[in-house]
Amino acid sequence: DAVAPPLLSDIDTGFGGISNVIRTVQYMERVGVAGIHIEDQSFPKLCPLLDGRKVVDIGAAVGRIKAALDARVNADFVVVARSDADVHSISEVIERCNRYLDAGADMVMPATMNVDGRPFSALGAEEQMQLYRRLCKEIEGPVMSLGFAFPAGHTATDMVDAGFAYVMVANMGLTAAANALLDVYSEFQAAGSDGGFFERNPGGFCDR
Repeated sequence: DAVAPPLLSDIDTGFGGISNVIRTVQYMERVGVAGIHIEDQSFPKLCPLLDGRKVVDIGAAVGRIKAALDARVNADFVVVARSDADVHSISEVIERCNRYLDAGADMVMPATMNVDGRPFSALGAEEQMQLYRRLCKEIEGPVMSLGFAFPAGHTATDMVDAGFAYVMVANMGLTAAANALLDVYSEFQAAGSDGGFFERNPGGFCDR
């Protein structure tokens, strides 16, 4: 009720077994959510920034997706399937994404925190873009970005040109807010006042 634009909600692994997936999708649709994304991690899941992620086998992951699709009433309710199989290889991510599209997912979201044994952050900006282009070329359907910052020097337009159907920037606001909190409280700890912070960062939410 707080926003007018369509809302896409992250439901992790569906919060349990198949019955939980069904109930979650029914609830999401009932309250007005426009779509969900669901992933193939083992339950309980981990943030992709943390070590130790594991994925269920493809059959179990396809079962989750089919349960989500069967549970929706409105055909316009979007089901996005995310794969965290980058813990194994990029080739497996691509294979799984194609299997999920074959199962009926409207879109897929390939995780890329690990790139065949290398952290994604260790790749140069052009290497990162090459990986994105490969994903969009070899995945046979609409691809959604994972939501982290774009490769250095690149824009949302570059991501669309690479082939993404949906470019997510979920962490942008969170990161900006976290940086601001660190800045203001560090200044308060050092100076006993937040005055310098708000002088540098005036705006509509200034407390003066």
